[in-house]
Amino acid sequence: TDSGVPVSAIRYYERVGLLPEPTRATSGYRDYSESALHRLRFIRDGQASGLSLEAVGHLIGLRDRGMSTCEHSLALLRSRVRDLGKQMASLERLRSHLTDIIDRADDFHPEECTDPAGCQVLTSTPTTVG
Repeated sequence: TDSGVPVSAIRYYERVGLLPEPTRATSGYRDYSESALHRLRFIRDGQASGLSLEAVGHLIGLRDRGMSTCEHSLALLRSRVRDLGKQMASLERLRSHLTDIIDRADDFHPEECTDPAGCQVLTSTPTTVG
């Protein structure tokens, strides 16, 4: 299609009810209306903005009921930004933890590993035989 959306994604959107089943041309090919193409672009843009398909589906439902989606879209995007901030903080904590493990492992010598149950690098308290 000229929508920039892969055919497999379009079929999926049809299966989950985000996009109505198109009519068929006499040749058997799917014939999408202009409104279906607008909806497809809306789905694509929503996902490109970081919204889940569930959130995009909610917005589509509002549009289908004749309601404006701009206020709702903005609220969803603000929520997404907050969620990303939490994820980034969590990832930074994980990065710090992994850096600590790597720093600790720099002083470790593999030939000294005597842990029969695993790897001393991954344990919270390294054990060395001395």
